[in-house]
Amino acid sequence: LTSTAYVFKRSSLSSPVAHLPTTKPAIAARFCRSAFAHDASAQEEATKGLFALPYRLLLAVASVDSVVVYDTGKPEPIAVIGGIHLAPLSDLSWSSDGRCLAISSQDG
Repeated sequence: LTSTAYVFKRSSLSSPVAHLPTTKPAIAARFCRSAFAHDASAQEEATKGLFALPYRLLLAVASVDSVVVYDTGKPEPIAVIGGIHLAPLSDLSWSSDGRCLAISSQDG
């Protein structure tokens, strides 16, 4: 992973609060609309982290050749997906129930 996507808080847009590594420059980022419960063992630690949320959210960040999926309750990516299209990726979207991530590319 050689590039980064920056995360900003709405209350502080002057400097990023996190850097999310990607393989190439990010072209799209989408949060899953569903919130997920923390694991019982990670509940206390998760409320102290960068996002400090009582639930977990998933964030997918697409570059032209891969998608990296982050969980707000974990410090590292939970998935890195690459080599799925022949042409550059163009967008991504979560299903309304959060079970599927659709990824589009310039090859259709």
